[in-house]
Amino acid sequence: SAITRGLKALGVDLGDNLLDAADGDNAKGFWEDLDILGFNERLLSKAHSSWQKLAPLDGVDFDGPAYALERQKAAELLVKKLQPGVVFGFKDPRTAVLLPFWRCVFEDLELDVRYLITVRNPLEAAASLQKRGGLPMLKGTTLWAKHMIEAVRETAGDPRVFVAFDQLI
Repeated sequence: SAITRGLKALGVDLGDNLLDAADGDNAKGFWEDLDILGFNERLLSKAHSSWQKLAPLDGVDFDGPAYALERQKAAELLVKKLQPGVVFGFKDPRTAVLLPFWRCVFEDLELDVRYLITVRNPLEAAASLQKRGGLPMLKGTTLWAKHMIEAVRETAGDPRVFVAFDQLI
């Protein structure tokens, strides 16, 4: 959230329907667009998954006919959010495991895409999940690993930058 807030301060448009800040959890904001977050939740549900499931989405054919309607709806969603001459970005940790889907959409729209991957201590990330939602530390660190592996694997060869959370703070 801190890094995404920094992108906002630098002029990146993060959408028009942001998740509200939460006192005691993330008082300065999450900086996640609720439309994209909700879309990702529905997409994971269709793939018989959720953000807290540890199993990978291997074998889900996001570029096949079973997800054609979702790709169309995702493209429509992005087109509504994109403004000429404005850099748009979105943050949703679910995107890391859904990158095979989003890459299809980005290609369909012929977007110039860049990735920013935040690297955070897995124990700190797990502690945050434990505090926020009561997830056990082992599950939190395993979820961290799942999301990081997918983010690194799915962006290989693409323009990307890794930002160390500890160094930012």
